[in-house]
Amino acid sequence: MFKILLVVSCSLAVGLCAVANEHRNPNAVKGTCIPSQSKITMLSGETRQPPNSCSKIICNSDGSVTYERCGLAVINGRRCPEDPSKPYPECCTSACK
Repeated sequence: MFKILLVVSCSLAVGLCAVANEHRNPNAVKGTCIPSQSKITMLSGETRQPPNSCSKIICNSDGSVTYERCGLAVINGRRCPEDPSKPYPECCTSACK
C-alpha cells in the first residue's frame, strides 16, 4: 500500500528524510484526502503536521497522500533527537549536541 522512498535530501533544512506515498482513499470526496495515519479529511494542497510528531502530511491534487519525516541521524553512535514542539522541518535535528 505504501511506496517507501528514501530521499537523500528533501530540503536543505532537513538533510536526510523519508518519504512515503499512499494511494487515494476510495472514501475521500473529490478534492480531498483521508490519510490512513490520521483519519482526518484534508483539502487538496493542504499540509498538516500531526500533533507530537516531527513530520508532515501533504494532500495531493489526485487524492493521494505524501508523508515526510526526518531521517535517522546518528553521530558518534548516538541517535540525534527530534523536537516535535517545533514545526517540520525545523524539528529535525541536524547535529547532536
